[in-house]
Amino acid sequence: MDDELIKNLEDISCFWDKLGVIYGSIEAPWVPTPMKVVEVVMDMLKVGEGDIVYDLGCGDGRVVIEAAKRGAKAVCI
Repeated sequence: MDDELIKNLEDISCFWDKLGVIYGSIEAPWVPTPMKVVEVVMDMLKVGEGDIVYDLGCGDGRVVIEAAKRGAKAVCI
């Protein structure tokens, strides 16, 4: 992995750790995935034409929308 991608993943990890502190006692809050996270994951996985992306608990659909924009078939569950 390149250094920039690793740095992005480290930033994302810190973000999720902070959310755990903020939401601590809530069983399963809906916390939208930041678009930067969605973009990094899509880039990492090289999502594109010919792929199928399933998003379990898709919330507002931002993951499947981004996958579809990249040419993948996207399914919300």
